[in-house]
Amino acid sequence: MPIRSAGHRLFAALLGTALLAAAPTAATAFGSALPECDDARVLRDIAERSAWADRRTWKTGILIDDIENVRQSRLVTNGPRRIAERFCRATAHLSDGRRARLYFLIEDQIGFAGLGWYVSFCIPGRDDYHVYGGWCRVLRPR
Repeated sequence: MPIRSAGHRLFAALLGTALLAAAPTAATAFGSALPECDDARVLRDIAERSAWADRRTWKTGILIDDIENVRQSRLVTNGPRRIAERFCRATAHLSDGRRARLYFLIEDQIGFAGLGWYVSFCIPGRDDYHVYGGWCRVLRPR
């Protein structure tokens, strides 16, 4: 349906400009919304979701007590998916006294309904279903 009046055309032009300006790109997503690897929210989410998975699935009683030596492995802000990706690695201290390598990936625009960020994580040897490939291969930088 064509826009008939000059006022409607102006409104449509302003609305279109505002929507384009507000549309997130990988660069702005990285700059404003994608948390750092050592962000407390990310580390808490990993520990809490790992505990939930252990209660419901693994049933080992082994939890993540602490996460340290957190490092970014790679940052992708202009990939073909147009989704900012931050690859990270760390050392997880487990409740059985062992230390384990922890790999995780923080992605923007992956949360509920494409809003916010989401973190996927894996400890090699504890991915019994190989969700992230052999020894967490999928969460390591490519």
